[in-house]
Amino acid sequence: MGGVHLTYGVIPDMAVFGKALGNGFPISAVIGRKKVMDAAQETFISSTFWTERIGFVAALATIAKMRRCHVPEKLVEYGRMIQEGWESAAARHGITVQVSGIPSLAHLQFMHQDGLALQTYFTQYMLAKGFLASGSAYSSYAYTPEIIGLYLSAVDQAFEQMGNCLKKGEDIKTYLQGPVKHSGFKRLT
Repeated sequence: MGGVHLTYGVIPDMAVFGKALGNGFPISAVIGRKKVMDAAQETFISSTFWTERIGFVAALATIAKMRRCHVPEKLVEYGRMIQEGWESAAARHGITVQVSGIPSLAHLQFMHQDGLALQTYFTQYMLAKGFLASGSAYSSYAYTPEIIGLYLSAVDQAFEQMGNCLKKGEDIKTYLQGPVKHSGFKRLT
């Protein structure tokens, strides 16, 4: 087990593990090189959770299940299924996409002049099919190949509609039920 630094052979000065460590319960861990960790001994760190014990128990149970069920490997497997599904559906329907990110934290971008409008349509379409979908898919152990298959079937349908629209030269914005999504962080009011 451990962080992604082990997968990529990187030895960081410091690494921080957060909510995944305790499956969402309040726990975090800081690890690092001896020199860095020794420097922390000269500081005072306060915490509002010092008396809380659930996070520690949750972390131990989470780590045990992750080892027993090979969760990291499953997350990569599921992420690859999604990434490959996006790519094959896009190729089938003539949509240019960029799929990036590590498999368990996959990202989808529509490489088109109206890419944000396509992303908005994709989200809208997927919501109508019962999937809260965006340009990212962060794998969960709760997924199953069957669930991913249903998701990718809906992706294929969405991409088919989008591809047909693009082939006809139609403006995808005419099919939106709301405004085009924003990119980046900015004040909305």
